Formats: sequence, structure tokens, C-alpha cells
Amino acid sequence: MATDALLPARGSVDVSPSWLAIEAAFGGYVLSIAAGAVERLAPDLTPLSITAEFLGSVRPGPLETVTEYIHAGRQSATARVSLEQGHPKAVALAKLLRLTPDSPDALGVGTRIDTAALPDPETLGRREMSYGRLPWEDQVELRLFDEPLDPTRAVRGWVRLTGDEPSDSTSAFSRAPLLLDPLPSGLYGRQPYPANVPTVEITMHAAPVHIHTGEWHFVTQQTRWASADAAIEDSTLHDRAGAFVAVVRQTRRIVRS
Repeated sequence: MATDALLPARGSVDVSPSWLAIEAAFGGYVLSIAAGAVERLAPDLTPLSITAEFLGSVRPGPLETVTEYIHAGRQSATARVSLEQGHPKAVALAKLLRLTPDSPDALGVGTRIDTAALPDPETLGRREMSYGRLPWEDQVELRLFDEPLDPTRAVRGWVRLTGDEPSDSTSAFSRAPLLLDPLPSGLYGRQPYPANVPTVEITMHAAPVHIHTGEWHFVTQQTRWASADAAIEDSTLHDRAGAFVAVVRQTRRIVRS
């Protein structure tokens, strides 16, 4: 790898107000920006995982990206990304591998989940949450199954991109965060309802596949542990045919009104 390729790569992204959640930018959008910076740093490698720590709220306006290798080997690399608005608002580490071109899925279709019996997304309506409609909902369409929210069981639904996209990349590594984070926490199904459950840390693993605007994906989210102040939740994304796309685990802070 050339010496200049090891130098930090600097860029800038204009954070759109159309991706706002409660008080700040939607967490999945912020992770997508970090993932896109990793892809631009190493176009000859395939990123498969990323862990981000959120240090502060990302607001609309210019957001600086600083991306660099902290390890660069022949078959794998580790990249670090810092997202800054005056000072760091998020830092992330990503793992990249050199994959065999056009390598088939070694597990085959037998690992797919059965989506045939799931409700058709077009038959499901939009659900109004206690926190109201948020700007990012004009960019991501979410159709929850007709089930009460409950922190003791999975929240399920269909999701697809419909509006503005943070980058031209169609990779699951870049786009899956936008589809994995929209589901409401099951904690909103139990009173007293939280005022907000912002993500403070998130780890994603994504298959080297693509996500295109308008394609429905099946998404589930499960609260694994919760206290009065924090929660740990998992989300998994499959395509319409049931093939695995990506999975995340995140730590949330619980804000009471």
C-alpha cells in the first residue's frame, strides 16, 4: 500500500435537516456517514463491520470527516473515522477484508428466513408514535406489524428507503444503518414512556450486498436488557426474499420526561 494512502483523508458532509430525529441527527444517518467515509478510504477492500461511539449531538450543517488507517495489511485493514463539528461528535472503527471477487454465499439459500407468510408491507399502515412524526420519516418508510410494542418481545416490520440518500453508494455497509435504526424501541410500549432513547454506541456487521431505494426489507428489533437509565438492543435486516443483509447491537441511554 502506498505511503500516501496511509495519511488521514479529510472530507466534509452537509448534514441535512431532513434526517433529524428527536433533537439531533438520526443515529443511523450518522453511522451511514461514517461508513461512507470508510468506503472512500479503501475502495479496494470490503468493509464488513463498524463500531461507532456517539460523543455528542450531530446538528444540521457542515460535518468534517477524518478517516485514517490504524492498521493496513495485505488481506485486512482497520480504519478509524472521526466526525467533527468543532470537536468530535462521533468516532468509529471499521474492519475491512480483501474478498475473492464474485465469491458465492458459502452457506447457500438454506440459511434464508421464510418471509412468504409475513404480512404484505402495502397492507400495513403507518403507526403514529408517542414522540410524533420525525423529519427522517420522509426518507425512510416504516410499516410496523400490527402488534403492540413490548420490550419483552421483538418489534417487527418492513422498511425501505424512499427519499434523500447520504451518498451514492448502494452497499449494505453504507445503507443498512438507515434501515436498521428506524424501528421504535419496545420500551415505548411500557409506561411511563421514555421521552427519548438516543444511541450512545452501535456495532454493525453487514454482508457485501446492495440496497436500492424502494426495495422493502424485513427488520426486527429486540430489547435484550434494560434498566431505568440504559438499554441494549439488537436489530437484524433481511431482504424481501429472506436473505441476511446486516445486524446491529446498540447501547441506548433512556431519557425520562
